[in-house]
Amino acid sequence: MFFLPFMEVQQPPCRCLLSGRVTVLSFQARPTERFLEAMATNLDVENLKNENQCINLVLSDTQENFSLWVENSIMQFKRHDDSKDLASDCPTLTVTKPLYLKMITGQIKGVKVLLSNESKVKGNPLEIGKFFAMFKRPDSTFPIVTRPND
Repeated sequence: MFFLPFMEVQQPPCRCLLSGRVTVLSFQARPTERFLEAMATNLDVENLKNENQCINLVLSDTQENFSLWVENSIMQFKRHDDSKDLASDCPTLTVTKPLYLKMITGQIKGVKVLLSNESKVKGNPLEIGKFFAMFKRPDSTFPIVTRPND
């Protein structure tokens, strides 16, 4: 059994599992917190320049509000019940959950998300771009359990 971000499969994974509409649709039912946890594991700490950054993420279709921040080379997040509780000094990205999932799985580039009619940015869009640039693209074929070579 292999573990891909957000799903388990019985067969060895292939690169095709994270591409296509079916995958995004199957991911939508998963709690957003699991995606944020997976995102935190892909923070590119080797290339961080001791930067502390933050953004707010609002998922308009699921009415979810999150503050995300990187401090001391660790990404953390907090869910808020109301968008009024979001950090006022951080830029806010408002997108649908499917668009967010496409962005973090590499199906769409972050620049296209920021320029999309489906997204709304409050604050400096460059700061949002810098925040997401701190993360490596996830390896969709990483097995948790490996077998020794025979």
